[in-house]
Amino acid sequence: MSKEDTSPVLFYHCDANQQTSAFAILKSMAWKLLNQQPDILVKKLHNDVSYMAKFRAAKSFDGLWQIFANILAHVRELFIIIDSIHECDQRRVRLMRCLQGALALAGQRCKLRIIVSSRHVNDLNQYSTFVIPYTHVEMDNGIMSFKQKSLSLATRTASTDLCSEALMAVNRCGGGLLRARGIAHLLRTQASTEQEGLELLDKITATEELVKHLWKDIMSSKTSLGLNRRIVSILLEAQTVLSLADIWRAVHEYTDSSFNKEDSSTVEIERILQLDLWGLVECGGNCYSLQTVVIEIFN
Repeated sequence: MSKEDTSPVLFYHCDANQQTSAFAILKSMAWKLLNQQPDILVKKLHNDVSYMAKFRAAKSFDGLWQIFANILAHVRELFIIIDSIHECDQRRVRLMRCLQGALALAGQRCKLRIIVSSRHVNDLNQYSTFVIPYTHVEMDNGIMSFKQKSLSLATRTASTDLCSEALMAVNRCGGGLLRARGIAHLLRTQASTEQEGLELLDKITATEELVKHLWKDIMSSKTSLGLNRRIVSILLEAQTVLSLADIWRAVHEYTDSSFNKEDSSTVEIERILQLDLWGLVECGGNCYSLQTVVIEIFN
């Protein structure tokens, strides 16, 4: 997976404080996939209103899986990452069985890769080909190291209040991209999954670099402290998935401005917006896309 790769990534983190249902995981991934690849709905499913009505009304796991499998049948490549599956309810076994079946059906038609991280749970042993065990100690150490680095960066500037707000945004994400990075490092330690780990690390690094580019553009000397505070407040107040497009739209609403199609930086930003980078970061009920790199703007 190269830095230029724009293949979609679905990432779901199961919250330890509130047990996640397999149904919720599946529905979230289906919505993300349709949002990342709207052509599926328009060209393949022909904007079928009845189809979308069935999707919204689905109440059973089996019914929802049939719909998700239909969407998946039109995908050429996809990377699915589910973190901490042990926090999911007992239907996690059914979800794993369905994902295993999807892998078998994909074959040469679709480049489908699935990574699931979990503490050692007996009922998941048979899915060891794509379930990666980990310990909380490994994750906690990584998150603590990340926070210490963020704090070090934040103290380099005189804008103490804004930095503390940004640091709070970073901490609230609970690890975000770091969790994905932790999974990637675990993959690298096993010979059978070493290549997948390297590819995932490339994807995460590319994501961080592109987001950093956008932040540096927004936080240049041309912008005001008020605008900087507005961007940070968007992160702090968010209760739903924030894509780069959402952030940029909110910024333009605040400044009452619009895209300048002749501006080279705008062209670059539009290219970034097409990559659907937010799919890598989801933490419990609150989903964010930029917190893990927001401190970089003060570097």
